This record gives sequence, C-alpha cells and structure tokens, in this order.
Amino acid sequence: MKKISISLTFLMLAFFCNAQIIVDATSTPDSLVQNHLLGSGVYVSNVTYTGSALQIGSFTGGTAGISNGIIMSSGSVDSTIAWAPASIFRSSAMNNNSDSSLAAIVSPQTVHDASVLEFDFKVASDSVKFNFVFGSEEYNDWVNTAFNDVFGFFISGPGIVGEQNIALIPGTTTPVSINNVNNGGPYSGVSTGPCNNCAYFVDNIFGTTFAGDAYTTVLTAQAAVQPCTIYHIKLAVADVSDQVYDSFVMLEDNSFQACAIPRLYVNNAPVLVDSITICSGSSVQISSLQAPNYLWSTGETTQTITVTQTGDYVASVFEGACYVTSKIVHVEVLTLPAPIIANNSSLITSTVIDPAYTYTWYHDGNLITGATTYSYTVNTGGCYLLIITDVNGCSVTSNNLCLTFTGVNNVEEKNAVQVIPNPFKHSAKISFANPANEKVTVTVYDAIGKEISNSKFVLNQVQDRNLGIGQIELINKNLERGVYFFEIRNESSEVKGKGKLVIE
Repeated sequence: MKKISISLTFLMLAFFCNAQIIVDATSTPDSLVQNHLLGSGVYVSNVTYTGSALQIGSFTGGTAGISNGIIMSSGSVDSTIAWAPASIFRSSAMNNNSDSSLAAIVSPQTVHDASVLEFDFKVASDSVKFNFVFGSEEYNDWVNTAFNDVFGFFISGPGIVGEQNIALIPGTTTPVSINNVNNGGPYSGVSTGPCNNCAYFVDNIFGTTFAGDAYTTVLTAQAAVQPCTIYHIKLAVADVSDQVYDSFVMLEDNSFQACAIPRLYVNNAPVLVDSITICSGSSVQISSLQAPNYLWSTGETTQTITVTQTGDYVASVFEGACYVTSKIVHVEVLTLPAPIIANNSSLITSTVIDPAYTYTWYHDGNLITGATTYSYTVNTGGCYLLIITDVNGCSVTSNNLCLTFTGVNNVEEKNAVQVIPNPFKHSAKISFANPANEKVTVTVYDAIGKEISNSKFVLNQVQDRNLGIGQIELINKNLERGVYFFEIRNESSEVKGKGKLVIE
C-alpha cells in the first residue's frame, strides 16, 4: 500500500507540474511587448515599466483561457511559488508603489504594489484590440469589501479626452474588478451569489490547474483610434488597501493588434454597403478617417474627395512605416435617357416610354396636376416640359416646347427665342424680336417654376435698331448645374419670348 501511495503522490506532482503555467521573469519590458504582446498592424515605441522586475514576465502553459502571453501581478510572478493548484496561496508584498490612474478608480481606498507597463503605439486601422484575463486571490473571501484589487488599461491620444479605461465589462462602461465581476463573496471561500456579471466569472476555489481562487473569462479590450496616429496606453494592476492577496492580469500573446480594415464615410455617414448610387449631375463626398497623410485611388491627397463619376474609390493613410488601405467603395452614376417632347396637333408625346419611370408635366413652369403618363393633350398655349424620374429618385428634364393654341386642330410651335451658346457655363446671349425697341424684363425660373433670385445672375441688355433684334447677355454668378426657363416681358407685361437655359 505504501508503494502505491508513493506512486500516486508522484503522479499528482507530475500532473501539477505539467498543468501549471511556467513564468519567465527575466525578459525586459520592451522585449515582452515586442515579442509577446504585439500582433499585426501595430507599431510600438517608448516602452517603460514601473514596479518590481518580479511583477511581470512571459508565461506558457496557461489554463485560464489564455495559454501564452504576458502576466502582470500585484505580487511576485516567480515560478518558485507554484501556480497550481488553487490551494496554493500567492501573496507577496512588493514595492508599495501607487498609480494615479488606478487610485482614481478605487478612491478613497489606497493603491499598493502597482505594476505598470506603458508604451506609445500607432495602428494600421481605425481601432485596436487585445485579449486578457483578470484573476485574484482576493476571490471569493474578500468580494464586496475594501480589498477590491484594481487594474486598468488606460488609453490616451487624439480624439480621447484625458484617459479612457478600456478594461470594461462587455457592452458597458463598467470597469472589470473583483467587486464588479463575481458570484458573491462569503468568507467561507465558496461563492453562493447573488450574481454580479457572473457570465464573465470563473470560480476556481477547487481548481487543480491554476492558483487564483477565481478569474474572468477571456475578455477583449478595444478602442477606436485614428489610423497611423500616436496613442499612449498604460497597463496596470495593483493591490488595494493592503499588500497581500495577489491579483494578476494575463495578456494573450500577439493579441494586441489592428482591427478590421476601416470603412470610408459618405456625406459624413459611415459606409455600411460596398456600393452606392448617385444621379447624373449630382455628386457625393467620400471621406477617410482623420490621419496624418492621405492618398486616394484618384491621386488626391485630401481627407475628403468629391465624386461625380462611376468608379471604385479607396483611400490609403500612412505615417512612416504605418500604412493602411480602406475598404473599396463603388460609386455608380445613373444616367437617364433625356426625353424629347414633340407635338402632333394637340398631343405632346415623349420619346422615352418606360412604365418604371414617373412622368411629371409642367405648363409655363407650373405643375399640371394629374398628368402622369408619357403623353399629354394640350388645351391652351404656352411652354410645356416633362420631367421623368426613376425608382432611385434620379430625374432628367425634356426640351421646352412652346406652342400657340387656336383650336384643337391648330396647335403650332412659337418662334423660338435664340440662346447662344446653350448649354453654357459662364454666359450666353439671348436674342428676341424687339422691333419697337421696348424695354423688357427677364425672369428666370427653375424646373418646377420657382423664380430664381437675380442675385444669382447678371443681365446686360443691348438693342440692334437696324434689325429690330433685342439682345440680352446673361452672366452666371451662382446658378447651379441644371435646366432653367426664362420669360421676357415688356413694360405692359406682354410676353415677348420664352426659352430654356441649360447650365453645365
């Protein structure tokens, strides 16, 4: 029996030795960050550490959800004290350092034995994340007491006011701590509730592979950042109120990394789809996130570009070795066929006939109620035009057709007023018959008949006495691209001419 007992004892010791974590506390803080913590897309500099060298190290063989990484403790991480089973009591007084960021969380309690790792970083993305587990010997006996050992991950930089602690309970702004994540804390050591965020709590009081009496599930700390811009982070853990009952944070190997490729913004809203549609003649603004430098697929180097053409658009942002390319946004510019309207006697018909379009008719700039098909029968003279609209809200306007009406069977087009050039950008000359050399006024309307303020254009009037031709030069000051209509009247309000202007 004695032999059997001795054999069982050796088997148990071998099991604990193989199962417990092994800690190496000899690496420098810079080596720990560069060789263990960093993942893809992150650039680190200025690594510093405050605390005892025995409070930080790399580990392998972890059994609390993270198998390899960095461990930081309010006590010693030295493997001369076993890391399994849970009955092993890890408690050591260290440097008695405090830390202002941690002290602000637990005030008015005091902070002791702080272990603090800090560094600057840039991320080739719009966010950064890493995985961690928090555990403590304070569980379960000292839950909901003043011995609420504390830790935090404090990030600061552009767009962040002060310091932001990102060691949070998922979906909340509540810091992870002994008093915030537990299943009660009777002094017997066995948790019996009530539950406090215990979905993230692992009771290890009878565990055989890890020394901490309890620990959290694997959690993820994440922060939004501006790509390739310098930020600072402080990773810290400490005792509260005394220097006993160690608490520790495990940071997963290579988990400190850039998140997914950033999306772009369209008209200041995040792009949630890969393709957007705009109407011909309109534009859309596509923006990158705030960053030091920009280079678009168009060659532009500003944060925002204005897009008017169909194509794929992508932005790259960079600073030194930090370089990231956004997702691609496809812009599709919809061009509708321009309708031409012509009359056969009193019936005006459009050359564009499609039941998918909406048809809207206007007479002298006024909407014709109920006229919603591709044709319209006139019953009075004047100028007519048609606007067709597709399911995307894109519209196009027809030519302006001016008719005289002397009976149902006698409808004819008026003598057109001449506009040269038309379309135009800056100026055009309007010529019209004016044999009596009358003074005239010109009124400009938009496509739906709304009068346009004369602050948007300048009119210069000329008269050719020999030919009896009136001429007006219209200079575009602030007219946007589109179709406009004008009406020429004399001092007696008699219409001397009408026509269409196309600003390109």
